Amino acid sequence: MIKHDHPITVTALGFQDNDWLQNPYLSMDEWASASASTRQQAVMMLDGGQEVERLRPFLADITAVEIYFETAHDGRGFSLAKRLIEMGFSGQIRGAGALHVDQFPHAIQCGISALNLSREAALRMPEPYWIKTAASAHKADSYQARLGL
Repeated sequence: MIKHDHPITVTALGFQDNDWLQNPYLSMDEWASASASTRQQAVMMLDGGQEVERLRPFLADITAVEIYFETAHDGRGFSLAKRLIEMGFSGQIRGAGALHVDQFPHAIQCGISALNLSREAALRMPEPYWIKTAASAHKADSYQARLGL
């Protein structure tokens, strides 16, 4: 079940209020029938089991995507984010749901710029630790750097 009520956004710079909560959230099926004005403000909701190729005709109109992680053990959301970027998506991607601080660097490497989390999940670790962990995504000794990716 996708939830979109996570009050804290964790970025590489720290915590902030989730500024997407006032926007309409639309599923892929709802996007096609939504009005142009609703689409301009909307956040596209995805979960790990969806086929992002269905979004290709709409990519130019989508500015915000929230990928919901049902469990911390399901990495399909990371693959979705990476695939969206490969398809040319240039908007903002946020992860939401069951994510933790150790996954933040990988999320950033896959194109997820922030995490929308419950207050409880975000505060499991102090804000400076989230910032430090995010910074590790760009270190030269990452496996992506070693592979030349």
